Amino acid sequence: MKDSSVKAVTPPDRWDVSLLKERFADKAQVYASPQGDVFAEVAREHVFEVAKALHAEGYDYCAEVTAVDYLKHKSYRPEEGTPRFTVVYVLYSTVKNTQIILRVPVPEDDCKALSLAPIWKGADWFEREVYDTMGVVFEGHPDLRRILTWEGFEGHPERKDFPWRDPEWESPWRNRHPGKV
Repeated sequence: MKDSSVKAVTPPDRWDVSLLKERFADKAQVYASPQGDVFAEVAREHVFEVAKALHAEGYDYCAEVTAVDYLKHKSYRPEEGTPRFTVVYVLYSTVKNTQIILRVPVPEDDCKALSLAPIWKGADWFEREVYDTMGVVFEGHPDLRRILTWEGFEGHPERKDFPWRDPEWESPWRNRHPGKV
């Protein structure tokens, strides 16, 4: 889901996006923000292929993996098929001193994305965090399990519809360690 506040502008010369524009023109929509950040919106079935090519081109560092929940955003229209979530990968080249942000739309009814941990080992814990807090399942992940909440925890606390007034969340320490507070 392309953010309507981001206008399509030509990426600055320092960003080399020729690989994305030439080789993946049919699989990645490349655009830049007015501030010069380069984004590529990639369908989830193509993200592994695109990421592998970017890694081969020198994007050797996965700086961040996160997700956005558009549940309460004005652009979210489930009746029109817009996906509720977007997984965001921030990839950086230490050689070129450039970054590219991959955005992968993920629908609520099939909340899955391909893991990039086989390409960048550092994506492992980032993907686990997104799985734990947003509920996105990363297919092909080597060890997908909760990382911030405990096993048995119900729900995903960064989702917009998470019930924050649940008594379990009023005092999670007491619930996990009865008699110690």
